Amino acid sequence: MREDESAASRTPASRQANGAQIAQSEISQTNLSQYGLIAERWELLEHIGEGGMSDVFKARHVLMNKIGAVKFLKGNLSTDPIAVKRFQQEALACGQLAHPNIVQTYDCGLSEKGFYLILEYLEGTSLADILDDLSLHAEDGRGKLSMEDAVPIFMQVCDSLEHAHRKGIVHRDIKPSNVMLAYAEGHPENTAVKLVDFGIAKLVGQGSSGTTDGSLTLTGEVFGSPLYMSPEQCLGRSVDGRSDIYSIGCLMYEALLGRRAILGNSPTETMMKHVHDVPDISALRELKDPAAEAMEEIIALCLEKDPAQRYQTMAELKADLDALPLASKIVPEPPARPYGASSLFVFGMSVLVVLVTTIMGLAIYYLLPFNESQAANESMATPLAPPLSEAEKLLTKNKNAGVVPADQHESFLGMASSVADVDAMRLYKREMVAGYDNFAAGRFAAASKNYQEAKSGISKAHPERKDLLAKATIGHVRAAFFAHFELAFAGQINLEDLEYQLTSLLRDSDDNAAKIPEKELVDINELKARIQFSQRNYNGALGSIDEMMVHDKKEDLDMARWLACEADLKRLFSTSSDGKDECVPLFQKALELLTQLKFEDQILLGDVNYRLGLGYLDLNPKDYVGAAQAFRAAAECYTRAAVTAIKSEDVSLLEQKAKNAKRKVFETTKEFDSFGALFYKVQNGV
Repeated sequence: MREDESAASRTPASRQANGAQIAQSEISQTNLSQYGLIAERWELLEHIGEGGMSDVFKARHVLMNKIGAVKFLKGNLSTDPIAVKRFQQEALACGQLAHPNIVQTYDCGLSEKGFYLILEYLEGTSLADILDDLSLHAEDGRGKLSMEDAVPIFMQVCDSLEHAHRKGIVHRDIKPSNVMLAYAEGHPENTAVKLVDFGIAKLVGQGSSGTTDGSLTLTGEVFGSPLYMSPEQCLGRSVDGRSDIYSIGCLMYEALLGRRAILGNSPTETMMKHVHDVPDISALRELKDPAAEAMEEIIALCLEKDPAQRYQTMAELKADLDALPLASKIVPEPPARPYGASSLFVFGMSVLVVLVTTIMGLAIYYLLPFNESQAANESMATPLAPPLSEAEKLLTKNKNAGVVPADQHESFLGMASSVADVDAMRLYKREMVAGYDNFAAGRFAAASKNYQEAKSGISKAHPERKDLLAKATIGHVRAAFFAHFELAFAGQINLEDLEYQLTSLLRDSDDNAAKIPEKELVDINELKARIQFSQRNYNGALGSIDEMMVHDKKEDLDMARWLACEADLKRLFSTSSDGKDECVPLFQKALELLTQLKFEDQILLGDVNYRLGLGYLDLNPKDYVGAAQAFRAAAECYTRAAVTAIKSEDVSLLEQKAKNAKRKVFETTKEFDSFGALFYKVQNGV
């Protein structure tokens, strides 16, 4: 079992012997026996690897004479509860996985030597070492694999990750050094790809108990290897299996070209390039291979910034890899057989067979069920995102271009003229104006501190001014929340605390005669909804959006998108029939408003119409007519979007969405118009 040395970059570790640590200076072939048996049956044979958090030993099961690997948490970390929980989490993650392409975990526990895992022993080499060795013999110094050698490796990695994702486990550290090419001891010809090191894996949807990543990772914390991290991972956001898809895209590019898809001058710069820069992968076209063009499209789709635009599952990625026209798959076509004359009887029977086959084919074509792509099903299980926040809009432009209009300053400065305490108000106004300036310029961390100072000052000098306290609190929370887009507060933002501040402000206002103004109530509930949405607390977000709608009377684009978001949350998470029934009129209201505003984003219009169709099908009784109309509108929107799309990968994705919507049109139409459904299916090729 090879322990990746780069693990040391994730967690600093002392090299001094401490407690239960088996220090490197103590390890030798002659003194391992003094440590006795691990778990009463594993004998340590030799030290084979070391990382920042652990030491790894080759071991033998004394009863079965079986070889394994024992991984110890280093002794200086044995008293660190976070390190211990992460070690336990690795055991929990690996213990749920049983796949030939994933290193197996046999046991875990605590011994006199410290916390340990007992793993499958792998004899072989990592993909990183293979690429390094190839670079030594390459004329251009780049270690790279041929397409025929690389694709089978990629497909086995996809198999392993597909299994992990089905179990709700996201690896989060896909890189060449964690891909092992292992073979059975003494049989190097029997090589298998093994995915290793689930030390920072995320267990999705298992709450926040002490054994899951939910209790170990604050929102905003960043874990992984910067060269291969997805944009959402770099930003400290919640991740799912699509993050691993981005990472494997980076890995495939490196394995085929011997260079990194994205590389900055520092880890931080590299991470920000993942967030903002579109990598130039056109060099793939230079590969002298019939599959080069198709591979470029595959990797481009993996490296989409938006997870919704990537492959949605490893199965989809593997299917496209399997379809690549590799040289080993290309075989000459057999020579055409000469046409021979047929008798009249044979001709007549052939016509009859064709007619019967056609009739039976139409019947089968009508009745035969078909499978929608798994990507479509999964994307519809994720709620529509809220409209872009102010910070996201700012970050798509030049951060230093934003300025606060003068009239906004004047309006702000005049709002507290009735307060007698001049010194306190001068400080308050100074910090609030500085907060406005810093926020407008994209300096969110600095803005957060300005607002915090203003909040502290006004709460001490004039606690009765709930309107001013609300403005300062909103500014502080908004700026702190947006700061994590830049990694400015990485590891320091506690979103639960920000949410609590907003909740306390609302509760305090309800308990006092001085109420928070209507506009601030809208801002507070919008902020709460964004925070809850980012934490996947969708029921909480739904409550905040409902409350925001009570106070927000604007009919603009943001309102339309919030309505669609609210409708989709009700569709997905409402447990009552009333909640499900409410999603349809909310979708309809959002579409009506988007029409009034002459909104032209065909992709979003398609998504809203598609989900409206699903909402109709959730009703009891189901409204198939309404659903068919909604799915038909979605298909038309996706088709129009595909026509105007610039990138070929966008076109193929939109065409797939359109095809899925057309299939839904057929399915719903045949419930009330069989002939019309068959005609539509033939006409649209679904």
